[in-house]
Amino acid sequence: MSSAVLAMRLVILQRRHAALGWRLARSESQHRETIAAHSQAELRTELAHRLHDDLGHRLTLVAVTAGVLESKADESLRADVAALREQVANAVEELNHSVSALDSSTETLTPLLRVVDEAVLPAQSAGAGINIVVPADAPPLSARLASVTMAIIREGVTNALKHSPGGTIELNVDLEGDELRLCLISGPATRPSRASTGGRGLEALRARVEDHGGSFAAGPGPGHGAWTAEAALPIVDSPDLSVVHQDAALARTVRRTRGQLIAIPAVALLLFAAVPAAWVVARGALSQLDRADFDQITVGMVQSEAETHLPALDMDAPPRARGVGDCRHHEATMSPFDRDTVFEVCFVDGRVASTTVIPTP
Repeated sequence: MSSAVLAMRLVILQRRHAALGWRLARSESQHRETIAAHSQAELRTELAHRLHDDLGHRLTLVAVTAGVLESKADESLRADVAALREQVANAVEELNHSVSALDSSTETLTPLLRVVDEAVLPAQSAGAGINIVVPADAPPLSARLASVTMAIIREGVTNALKHSPGGTIELNVDLEGDELRLCLISGPATRPSRASTGGRGLEALRARVEDHGGSFAAGPGPGHGAWTAEAALPIVDSPDLSVVHQDAALARTVRRTRGQLIAIPAVALLLFAAVPAAWVVARGALSQLDRADFDQITVGMVQSEAETHLPALDMDAPPRARGVGDCRHHEATMSPFDRDTVFEVCFVDGRVASTTVIPTP
């Protein structure tokens, strides 16, 4: 093989390496943009949830307190109305705090006991009896996990007050492995229930918990007017899958780039020493395709995306193409003397038209 041909192939390799660098830069930029977009969307969703959790539940507790007034003596009515007015003021203040907290870009960790106390305080102030069990060694919660945990407790307590007014509420929070488990059970009602059957808050909460990677169930419990709610949440926040996939693509690109940087000196050695065997070894290294990367390529995939899984060079002396269009061939292992399994990827109109595994002859 002449030095001119080798030099030309080296130039082609360098160009592909440069293109790979630009592709890596674009991937990193897209990665950052995806994270920013995800954070903004999460902030908007969190704001809507907090509006429901803080204002909605506070106003529900106000209604519960007003119902209690009906059974009280006249002499205590004035003090109860004053307490009712204070609860409304507190509801507005907490809502403002929630919105301000959502505008903060600083990630904070909140002790679990503090989250539980803040969640049940409004109900306890309204006269609800709540027994709480919280592990002392629980790790602090991220802002997102703390928000979901507080929403579960508030929704559970609010529904318990609706379905079993006057009943004692047992709230048990525990750690099992990497999960935070919450169990709320209310005792039988001591007053007639005025609960509605809408269930929209429970459905929204269930969807929110599932988005976090957890599970949630609630409904009537044993005994007349009893109510139960159970939830399980992963301690570590669930990652965004699109970001995970981009991270994997970046890792593959970096790994392939390193392989090419190792192979380039072999090509340079071939150019200056004119050793044909060195080129055979370098060509094999630069055209080898792992089965895992091949399996990531699917029919219909955009060509630019599929090429991120392919090596820089095609194999030398490829077999007859099984598909149509622009077909690339790569061996599963570097075999300068014996043929191994060959992976074929064919492109038509900028997309993957076929993927074929050609077995060893």
